[in-house]
Amino acid sequence: MNVALLGTAGVFLALALTTLIWAVAGRAVGRRHTVLVATWLCMALGATLVIFSFFPTSSAEGTVFGWSLGGAGAFVLLIWTGALRAARQAEPRDAKDMEIRRQDEQIARLTERLTMLGADCGPRIVPGRRKIDYRLTGNSRRRFGIIVGDIRLVTDVDVWVSSENTDMEMSRFYERSLSAIFRYGGARRDEAGHVIDDCVDAELSAKVAGRRPVVPGTAISTTSGELSRSNKVKYLIHVAAVSGEPGHGYRQVGNIALCAKNALAEAEGLPDVASVVLPLFGAGAAGADIQATVRAVSAVVAEHLERATARIRTVYLLAYTDAELAACSAVLNGMPELRPPSR
Repeated sequence: MNVALLGTAGVFLALALTTLIWAVAGRAVGRRHTVLVATWLCMALGATLVIFSFFPTSSAEGTVFGWSLGGAGAFVLLIWTGALRAARQAEPRDAKDMEIRRQDEQIARLTERLTMLGADCGPRIVPGRRKIDYRLTGNSRRRFGIIVGDIRLVTDVDVWVSSENTDMEMSRFYERSLSAIFRYGGARRDEAGHVIDDCVDAELSAKVAGRRPVVPGTAISTTSGELSRSNKVKYLIHVAAVSGEPGHGYRQVGNIALCAKNALAEAEGLPDVASVVLPLFGAGAAGADIQATVRAVSAVVAEHLERATARIRTVYLLAYTDAELAACSAVLNGMPELRPPSR
């Protein structure tokens, strides 16, 4: 046994293990294939030297660049030649890996920038509350307008309309929806704000008992509970404007114009009411197209207000965000039935 050859073999095998560990690390991207060639070369050299240390009479012969070699030298040179050829083939792969890494980093940077831009440019809640009134060109006593901002600050509209699902199940108290606001605002609460009588939801549930789910567009009125005292609301109208699907959540129903038509028809049948505020049915959490929704609802409202027999004299659309306000303004400004508000 040749101890010197065996020791050299151990050095090459240790180098092979070291380069292998480095090659699989993330920082080796772009050089991984070349490093693995070196790993393979060290392992092969180490194995060759182990063989010749135990079997010194082993032989190998070959001719390289016109030189004749034999013994361990032939093995080593043969392996080295193969390694050089493999290294040349590995270079394009390393270049491709490096390009892929650069592209991944660029995509990550662009994704981060788009996320930041989306946060900056997304819909913003309009603070406070204000009204924008349009009058019908054929009847100046009829108004169609926009209530901008938080509906909880509204105290001069007789009927509030809520968008509900086809099961007529109101949102939970702390969800971000009109249904939740109406349910909590209408409930009787103790001094700490805890609900002691969920009266609006109870009344709605009693009216649809045994009839769930209802037909899309169905409109059902209830009393307003505590909202009559806090906001002077006379009635609430609940409209089946979204339908649920497991795994997909709620989506706007197909005929949104019918939702507006039925809500106004229900309001006409209520005593002592003259004004209504409508939501943008399904354009909030259900994610429907805002402008298409505004166009569909506005056409119904304008037609209703033009009727000489209509008892409802004023209808508002609720615009809670700047995106909803922009859509409502664009549609109403383009309606020939309406006279723009005076500046």
